Amino acid sequence: MSKQIQRNEFYRLKAKELAYSLEQAHAFIKEHNLSRGLIAECVLREFLCSILPGTAKVSQGFIEWNGTLSHQCDIIIYNKIQYAPLFSYGDIEIVPSSAVYAVIEVKTNIDAKKFGKLLYDFELLNRLRVNQKYLFIYNGCKVSTIKNYFYGPYVPSYGKIKGEPLYDHDNYDALPDGIISLSPDYYISKGYYQDDNRDMKGYMSYSITDNTNKKIACIQKFVEQLSELISIPQDKECVPFQLLEEIKQDDDLKALNIEEGFGLVEL
Repeated sequence: MSKQIQRNEFYRLKAKELAYSLEQAHAFIKEHNLSRGLIAECVLREFLCSILPGTAKVSQGFIEWNGTLSHQCDIIIYNKIQYAPLFSYGDIEIVPSSAVYAVIEVKTNIDAKKFGKLLYDFELLNRLRVNQKYLFIYNGCKVSTIKNYFYGPYVPSYGKIKGEPLYDHDNYDALPDGIISLSPDYYISKGYYQDDNRDMKGYMSYSITDNTNKKIACIQKFVEQLSELISIPQDKECVPFQLLEEIKQDDDLKALNIEEGFGLVEL
C-alpha cells in the first residue's frame, strides 16, 4: 500500500475520531448547549493545530480592521510569523485582518436560523477584508437543505427589494467559501454550476475515490485547502478546491465525480 493511500485512510479514521470525541462529550453533557458548542470548537481546533503548517496559528477570538471588530470567531487561522495579535488574554486573541488566512465557524448541527445568523456574521467578515470563510458542521443536513437555507427567512436582505434576485456579484464574496459536513460526509465549495443551459456561480460537491475504491473524507479535502491557503503568499489569490488538477497529477486518486450542486448568481 502506498504512502498516499495510508494518508487517505488516516483522514477517514480522523473523521470518525472527531465525531466520536464529540459524542463522548455529549454522553455527559446532554442539555448545556453552550458547553457542547465550545467542546465542538475545541475538538476541531486541536486537530487543526496538529495538522496544519507551523507558520500558522489556530486561535479563537476577534478580527480587527480599520477600527471595526468582528463577532467572536470560533476558529481563526492566521500568520504567526509576520504578525502578532493586537491583544490576547487566555485563549482569546484579537487579530489584525491582514494576518488572517481563514475563519471557520463550527456548528454541532445547523438549521435555517443558525444559517441566517452565520451569513450576517460572514457579511461583516467580508467588510473586514477576510477573504476565506468556512462553515464546519459535525451533524449536517442534505445539500438540498443547505440550498433552501440560502433563501430562508433569516438570511440578510442585502438591500434587495422584493422580487429582485437575492444574490449577485456584489454579495457573492460574502458567502462562505466552503461548507463542510462531517456526517453526512461532504464538502461543498464555491464553483461554477450549469443549470438548464444557464451558467451560474454557486456551490459544487465532489466525490473522490482512491485506488482502494474508498471515498476520500471531506476533512482531508478541507485540510488540503487550508494548507494551500497557508503555503501561498497572502497577496496572491488561492482558487478553492482545485481538485481537477490534483486528480491529474496524483495516481492514487482514481476517480472524481460531481455529486451535487446549485447556482445562486447568474453569469
